[in-house]
Amino acid sequence: MGKGQSTLQKKMKDIGHDPDHCEGLILELFNEFDRDNSGELEGDEVIDLKKEVKLYLKAAFEQNKRGDYSDEDLDAWITTWLDPNGDKICTKEEVTNGLKFLLKYVE
Repeated sequence: MGKGQSTLQKKMKDIGHDPDHCEGLILELFNEFDRDNSGELEGDEVIDLKKEVKLYLKAAFEQNKRGDYSDEDLDAWITTWLDPNGDKICTKEEVTNGLKFLLKYVE
């Protein structure tokens, strides 16, 4: 996760490494995906967030040798933590809680 790392990937790494400031970083990340400024992520916004989180997790698991998870496992896991009520809408609270858990787990 060094060369070619996107700005979003860097923010996710920073979130995982900076628990004291992670909520501000998560809000920045959330706002980058909230393209319609609705305060919630829906449709393509959710899909794009999940893709970015999946890329980060795959790279982090590979780098940390934390297991070999299938894409289906990662998709299910990410969905469970970012959209726990299954309404296909991610609130700021859901994203904050989900990313805190997911990014802490890979460290």
